[in-house]
Amino acid sequence: MRSEKSKKGSKNNKAKRNVQTVGKAPGRQSKEEIISEEELENRIAISGDIRLYLTMHLRIFIDGYFHHPKKKKLINLAQYIYDQKVLYIHKHGGYKLMELSSIHAELAALKKSVEEEYMKEKKEKREQAEKLKSKY
Repeated sequence: MRSEKSKKGSKNNKAKRNVQTVGKAPGRQSKEEIISEEELENRIAISGDIRLYLTMHLRIFIDGYFHHPKKKKLINLAQYIYDQKVLYIHKHGGYKLMELSSIHAELAALKKSVEEEYMKEKKEKREQAEKLKSKY
């Protein structure tokens, strides 16, 4: 039951209702165009499984060769990849430019496994180099 102090049309109730019922605005849908396969062939683009491309960029990021005016963060790497406009995903019978949030999510999902594998690989190479040095 409602107390006497709160009235039916009070600002607090209206604000709560507005927050609860806010949905996506119809104009907020992605403005990116869906292009045909022929148009994709004309552009410099990558479609399909993009993990190799993202893995390459993550290795550069892990090594510290990725420089950004702000901080060295994964979101800045994602923004850099997005600005290149080369990653396309299959959508509704055509191809659509991959969104920044999707690129960031993919990078975050791949980062730990790529980092572990890459560090293990670097360690093995160092050990092999030391073995060769010790032979001579």
